[in-house]
Amino acid sequence: MIDWLVYIMTGGFAGILLSLVVSIFKVAPGKPEFNFGRCVALCMAFTYAAPFAFVEFQSKKLGDDITAPVHYYFDNESSLNGDITKIKVLFATKETATVYMAVDEMQSWGGVDHPLAKLTLKKKDWKAKNGKEYRWKVIHEEVIRSDRMSKEGVVWPPY
Repeated sequence: MIDWLVYIMTGGFAGILLSLVVSIFKVAPGKPEFNFGRCVALCMAFTYAAPFAFVEFQSKKLGDDITAPVHYYFDNESSLNGDITKIKVLFATKETATVYMAVDEMQSWGGVDHPLAKLTLKKKDWKAKNGKEYRWKVIHEEVIRSDRMSKEGVVWPPY
């Protein structure tokens, strides 16, 4: 919930700033009338949608190469338990990638927790203990949100 509030506030602020920049260059003597309200609405829609679109694009582009090593890491080394529900590539370069991994984890009282971890992957060919070869290797895990580990964090965009 807090993630979404932060996202709405920062996206709205960025949308208003973007619309002000657009209006500075659009309004001038001799130019046609400029509808500022429509510009604000379009800029806010862009700033709300663009981060999700970027993450989805990165996830589709690198999804097959990244999901297998993340699943291997989760099964063998991760501090989280349960089932992976989402793997989203937040940002990737030629050598490194930052990934969000969302998990459904059973709690001791019978409920389900939804912890979130931020993984850093490095591109390097390596062979796992199961005999498979992977192109990416998880080098760091940071648990952002987990009831069991008493972690509370905000992610942007919210997942």
